[in-house]
Amino acid sequence: MSTSKNSVVDGSVRKSYDLIMARGKYQLELQDMRVFLFLLHQSHNRDDRSRLQRVKVVDVLQYIGHTSIDLLERSLKNLTDVKIEIDYQENGVPHSVGCHFLSYDVSRTFNGYIEYAFDPILMRFIFDPKIYAKINIALFKQFRTIQGAKLFEILTLFQKRKYRTWQVSLEEFRDRLGVPADQYTRFDNLRRSVIDRAVDECNSLAPFGVRTRYIRSGRGGRVTEIEFAIIPRRELPASSVPAKTKKAKNRDALTVDMLTGHTDEEIGRDLLVSDEALDEAISLLEAHGQGDEDLQSYIDEWREAATEEDISSGPSASFLRWLRVRFETQYASKSGILDADNLEQLMMEYQ
Repeated sequence: MSTSKNSVVDGSVRKSYDLIMARGKYQLELQDMRVFLFLLHQSHNRDDRSRLQRVKVVDVLQYIGHTSIDLLERSLKNLTDVKIEIDYQENGVPHSVGCHFLSYDVSRTFNGYIEYAFDPILMRFIFDPKIYAKINIALFKQFRTIQGAKLFEILTLFQKRKYRTWQVSLEEFRDRLGVPADQYTRFDNLRRSVIDRAVDECNSLAPFGVRTRYIRSGRGGRVTEIEFAIIPRRELPASSVPAKTKKAKNRDALTVDMLTGHTDEEIGRDLLVSDEALDEAISLLEAHGQGDEDLQSYIDEWREAATEEDISSGPSASFLRWLRVRFETQYASKSGILDADNLEQLMMEYQ
């Protein structure tokens, strides 16, 4: 099959403003966004985009980092079921669109294929868009939070504009990043658990830096708007760029760490979890409808199950991996998609 003149040879794909800013995407998970971006990338490489598209199952699984066809199909189902809304203008006339991302037919075997087609109405926004973001799919794959990935997509729209700033009301920000109205109702919680985390992840991965400013209603009033400004990475304060977590090769296990107050030997033996990891764990709990009062029971359960091999990368990283696998296992069990192969794959991800 020949590639089109617009073939994405640099590993990037154009995603339209309308798709990125569509309303109603809060039901999508990060893996769903990765699957859609990969399928979009494959379609941009084709000459005939109006017919059914075809891609190897194993290629999609390799990109999203899974071996479970059931989990892949879950993402395809979400992309089929979730309804999105797009507002646009044509010749000065406002329009409203309600549609889905795609329809699909997937072979339930690794050497099979996925046949898929984008929603016919959505097609007009997918190819040759007037305003779009150019997203590197390899970089996008590295994002670990859905809010960070969504903020990255949005800010990429502003990356090459004269005024590289996204100023947004608090209500619209919640809508665009998919934060339900009943979550993080206090601004300090929203800032700590959503805004700061998304900005930190962008500053860690994006080719640009992000600086935030909060706009209040009058002197001392509540925050009503947020301004996200794209800045050169060299202008980022050193404290805003997350440090690499890899330990020095010759690090002494008996040296007291300035941040934790413990030696590596003590941390490994007592399975101490950092404050940053605890904050991330609380966010995971909240995302799955649980409160931070459940955190200690999960820590205790993890400590009982962990082995020295499990914590070779550090207790904090091990605990967060274990917690994510625990939630994946719970979801798969409730959904009836957990079999021996899936369980083995989930445990491999933890180890």
